[in-house]
Amino acid sequence: MEPKIPNGSLCLFRKDPGGSRNGKIVLCRIGGFAGDAPMAIIKTYHSERTPSAEILGEARRIVLSSLNPAHKPIEIKEGDEFSIVGIFERLIEIP
Repeated sequence: MEPKIPNGSLCLFRKDPGGSRNGKIVLCRIGGFAGDAPMAIIKTYHSERTPSAEILGEARRIVLSSLNPAHKPIEIKEGDEFSIVGIFERLIEIP
């Protein structure tokens, strides 16, 4: 997530409170992305929603993108093992 989060940085994430995550930097878990084992990644969350009676509606398309243009966006498809672990708060400075 360079340049905002330099490689090797320690980060503080807060538990996902739910609600809209659009445009937020998230720590998420994706299964089967790199073989059989699930992995955790940090990306910017974008979703398109289907209007419904619910306040937010149902996500019909989720795309996880990097601030670094060297990394391609990841589109989450129906049936993918995917969960949001936390929302990025800040970098942790170590003296």
